[in-house]
Amino acid sequence: MKCENKNSRWRVALPLVVIGGLALGIAIRRGCADVQPSISLDRPLLHHFLMAEVIPAEIKIYHPVSDPQALFKRCEQEVERGVRIFSNYLETSEVSRLNRQAAERPVQVSPDMARVLAASIEADRVTDGAFDITVMPLIRLWKKAGEEGRVPDSQTLAAVVAKVGMAAVRFDPGTREVHFSNPGIQTDLGGISKGYIIDRVTVILQDAGVTRALINIGGDLRVFGGTAARPFRVAVQHPLRRDELAGWVMLQEGAVATSGDYERFIEIDGRHYSHIIDPRTGMPAAWSPSVTVLAGDAMTADWLATGISVVGARAAASVAGRSPGTEYLVIQRNEAGDLEAVYSPGMGSRLHLVEDSGIRLP
Repeated sequence: MKCENKNSRWRVALPLVVIGGLALGIAIRRGCADVQPSISLDRPLLHHFLMAEVIPAEIKIYHPVSDPQALFKRCEQEVERGVRIFSNYLETSEVSRLNRQAAERPVQVSPDMARVLAASIEADRVTDGAFDITVMPLIRLWKKAGEEGRVPDSQTLAAVVAKVGMAAVRFDPGTREVHFSNPGIQTDLGGISKGYIIDRVTVILQDAGVTRALINIGGDLRVFGGTAARPFRVAVQHPLRRDELAGWVMLQEGAVATSGDYERFIEIDGRHYSHIIDPRTGMPAAWSPSVTVLAGDAMTADWLATGISVVGARAAASVAGRSPGTEYLVIQRNEAGDLEAVYSPGMGSRLHLVEDSGIRLP
């Protein structure tokens, strides 16, 4: 089996796993399953690869399996299958075909796409429209704005906002048919599909009899098989200090996703604008450097981290409360300009902030 260690920043030994937003690399120890002499809590079977040839990914298995190479291959194939379904960068992907055809006629989608669309509709409801997969026209607008160095004028912004909204996505879960009633609708599933793919890999591992494992794709992760005595220690990247930690959370089962504007943003006239767009206003969500969410599954953690990034700390409790079993950590600037941590009670019981992180408790 080939071991791919192309990212020189993969560096941290177990049980620490650094998580971050879409653009943040993951921190892992070098190694391959076929060079591990034994399997233990401190010496798992490891497999590293790249999702879509770009995003670092890893799988750690703490359980003997008869053919680990075959199992890792199945997991990697599942990830690439997800890319072929959900990637907007592939013209041949299912989501690209959906965007081209669904305004002209109803399109029947695959069971995988149907599950993600159903979850997207629920996410739009839970977040009061803060998470909206039809935000693609706004993403393109702000990308162009960054390239030109000019903030969109109000008329242009209003015209593009008119092309956004889940109300125009007509989805029949019985027939799995999708129709866009607004011809300007274009979907982007990047804020939810990575979590879905992680959940699919989890199913493959569990069906193979694995009892303890970690799946990490681009900093979003899911773990299972932890215990009170040996939980997973999941570290949270400091939003303003590269290569430093804000703290960590202890987790036995579930998923973690982080969203923030500290790594990905555009700059216009010296001002930073987040890559996270509020689909309701068309403006970047610029208020918070970092949001981390714990959930039972990676797909929920994925979209909820984005949704809370848009609605802000004041609405976080209300939004998370509509999705049972979820917890959140918001790192934001207070009125004095200092970083402070705002979190749910369940997150507080798992959270340990680094003493010299400079992050205050409100």
